[in-house]
Amino acid sequence: MIANEYTAEAEEKRQSEIAYIKDASSKLKILLENTSDKETKKKLERVYDVLSSSPTKSHPNIAEKESRILQSVNELEEAIQSENKETIFSIANSLLQLII
Repeated sequence: MIANEYTAEAEEKRQSEIAYIKDASSKLKILLENTSDKETKKKLERVYDVLSSSPTKSHPNIAEKESRILQSVNELEEAIQSENKETIFSIANSLLQLII
């Protein structure tokens, strides 16, 4: 019984540690699939690749950075909806700097 509780707690902790990568990656993937402009698509692919291959283990020390990444992904979504290419590229570049 104790082993099951430990396993469940460990899995819950692991899931919370990788949640922000999953959330951000899935949003980026949807944006990527719904973008037809070649330049924008290429830039989004770069951000997606870097984010999805980044270390997934979260840590309290980087919680603020993870929050900024998620916020930037949301801002990127808004920029894509408004088709503001300059803003899209600016946010994408900021995201790359945050991730790398």
